[in-house]
Amino acid sequence: MSAIIHDLLADYSPVASFEPGSISQEDILHIIELSHLAPSSNNVQPWRFFTYRNPETIAEVAASCGHDELKHASALMAVSAKEGLFKNRYKQQPFIMIDVPIACLHVLLAAHTKGLGSRIIYSMDRRALVKELALPRGQYLVALVFLGKARSRLHRGSIQRSELLHHESF
Repeated sequence: MSAIIHDLLADYSPVASFEPGSISQEDILHIIELSHLAPSSNNVQPWRFFTYRNPETIAEVAASCGHDELKHASALMAVSAKEGLFKNRYKQQPFIMIDVPIACLHVLLAAHTKGLGSRIIYSMDRRALVKELALPRGQYLVALVFLGKARSRLHRGSIQRSELLHHESF
């Protein structure tokens, strides 16, 4: 692994709260462009990013997800995929629930390279948020990504490397 990739992964930590501010349109477009480099099943990149910069919308979504601490994010990305994209194919494997989070990881790391903080949320009332965010019909909301200048960050749990590995004895 290159030193750059190692440092990027080792240095990243999710945002606990944001400072009020803004993100340039160029930074948002750069982040989205890098997300499309993520691999996906059959290379179809099924995700779509709907970006919101209105502070009231961001605060309402943060509150509806139970994360008031994220209300000062500068941007919100609703990451979705078309429902039934793989219906009747591949034995109905939920590829969007694998592929979209990988693209979201690219978003988090791309934001980090721009000096921006990020936090991803997977647990939410999807139906209510699809309506609240006026997502197009047929889009399945997979994740929300809050972006902005970090005020504070979450700390990683202290887990020993030996706890991550399982060695089978013969």
